Amino acid sequence: ELRISRSPLIALCALVGESRPALGVLVEIRPDEVRRRLGTELAASLGTYEQLVNHPELVSLIGAEIQAVNDSFAGEGTPPVKVFRLLPEPVDSGDREVRTATGKIRRAHLIKRYGWLVEEMYATQLSPA
Repeated sequence: ELRISRSPLIALCALVGESRPALGVLVEIRPDEVRRRLGTELAASLGTYEQLVNHPELVSLIGAEIQAVNDSFAGEGTPPVKVFRLLPEPVDSGDREVRTATGKIRRAHLIKRYGWLVEEMYATQLSPA
């Protein structure tokens, strides 16, 4: 999680994988950074957060970031992240159900809130978005 969250494109992430066939991750993007990376013309056409997270080029960018982290663990015996999904909206920093007072993620609560997304992630034969 820590290595994935170091990406300038990623605001937060939560690993998922308990009782699952592979490791997955839920990701919240940093919209401003994503727009910079996508370029002015494309970013201008993607006005909302929802439009950003549904764009195939962004999914590819995040996939590349996760693959880079997987590669950095090669040979260490750490299982790679096989699947991911982008959260459909940002998690409010004041949302105490999902964040602690210090801003840390309450993984169980995040997974419960986005359980449908976790199920979708694993139902698609372990292929990223």
